[in-house]
Amino acid sequence: MLKLGMFVEFIHGLAVVADDMFNLMGIETLGDFNAIEGSDAYLSAFSGLQDESIEAFSNITIIRGVISEMLMSAEVQSYLVETVNTAQDIIALD
Repeated sequence: MLKLGMFVEFIHGLAVVADDMFNLMGIETLGDFNAIEGSDAYLSAFSGLQDESIEAFSNITIIRGVISEMLMSAEVQSYLVETVNTAQDIIALD
């Protein structure tokens, strides 16, 4: 069950990030948002977020909970270990 204020915290965190990204991308209307094709503009804007926006996003309790549950999952842990080992093999070959 969600604690009081968690949903508000979630909406606020997403709104701060969206506002910062939209300002970086020059989005002012829904039409501007719909006109963007692909994910390059979003990734570029996400990498240019201000520290305050990143902090607001990282303070969302629900997201922290989901990430911690994922990291505790045995399946995710084995996938991460396999991915790191594969990356090490590829780097060692170069």
